Amino acid sequence: AQLEAAMLKLRESEDCYRDLVENSRDLICTHDLEGKLLSVNPAAVRLTGYSRDALLRMNLADLLTRGARDGFAAYLGEIRTKGTARGLMHIRTADGKTRWWEYHNTLRIEGVAAPVVRGMAQDITERKRAEAELRARELRYKAVTTSATDAFVTSDAAGRIVDWNPSAERLFGY
Repeated sequence: AQLEAAMLKLRESEDCYRDLVENSRDLICTHDLEGKLLSVNPAAVRLTGYSRDALLRMNLADLLTRGARDGFAAYLGEIRTKGTARGLMHIRTADGKTRWWEYHNTLRIEGVAAPVVRGMAQDITERKRAEAELRARELRYKAVTTSATDAFVTSDAAGRIVDWNPSAERLFGY
């Protein structure tokens, strides 16, 4: 009876974790210490555009853009020495588009036949685009206000001056 109860609890736990992995919107995978993909969830298929079978024949480095591949050896070294790595990956999807992933991967060596890296990544491409657009707008604003002959003074919600242009400096003498 105790064994049956323990087995039932184990099955429930496995079902719960399988459900979480299979239905996650984020990429979840495992790879070996060379980067060979060992398992991928459905989100990995959706986010990369490759079939599950194609992904399982690939190395994680195969997904990286040419420039991002240069840092792959350092990534693997960090996993080996620290047991964890987090950062950004610039990947190329099956249709040739590039995407940004923010990842957090950990090395698992206990309780497994061979060392395996558990990987989780979130597609942050839209966030990166929005950040780039915001920086571009800030640069345009700065260029306009710096060259303007009129005084520009910017304040925050509390009324504190946070920026002003050279014309405002001349006008107010500060």
